[in-house]
Amino acid sequence: MGWGWLALSFFLPLVVMGLAAAMHIALGGAIAPSPASGRVLLAVVNFGLVLLLGGPLGEEFGWRGYALPVLQKRYSWRGASLGLGMVWGAWHLPLFYMADTVQRYIPVGLYVVSTMALSVLLAWLFNHTQGSVLPALVLHTAVNAWGWVIPIMVMPDGSNLRPYGLAVGLLGLIALGLLCDGEPHRPLRSPQSKSGSV
Repeated sequence: MGWGWLALSFFLPLVVMGLAAAMHIALGGAIAPSPASGRVLLAVVNFGLVLLLGGPLGEEFGWRGYALPVLQKRYSWRGASLGLGMVWGAWHLPLFYMADTVQRYIPVGLYVVSTMALSVLLAWLFNHTQGSVLPALVLHTAVNAWGWVIPIMVMPDGSNLRPYGLAVGLLGLIALGLLCDGEPHRPLRSPQSKSGSV
């Protein structure tokens, strides 16, 4: 697997969130100052904490490492990724009823759309890197961590819903593009190939 896959996994959420913030501002909205402003070291440490404690390490070996390959033996990659995305969204439902969680302030339907879109992207990455969980770990971590750097998450007072919705919309368009690809889904390279960059 080439470094290009990891770079794509790491920077794609940044691009999506940055575009969503820019669109929100262009529509007359305002974005709060970034909590990471002037705290670069803390932002870097936060990525490590998100990986270890924020969900990716505890989830991805199960979702993409085990469940996705099992589902893809029975269903197409499209059906497997969408079905897994729904289950993944339902997995987080208890967080909507707990105080001080990010999910508490997000509309449930919008959140499930985001998990389904992310699930499609994660499945696409998994299959195009010969079944490696590493890009999924990086992407999942990046989604959670960049959300702290670029403040587009919904606030406790319900504000910031539009930039979050725009980010989910952009992610949904990316997932739709992958799902509508006319070619049957298959890895971009054979296991014998040594090249793997994007």
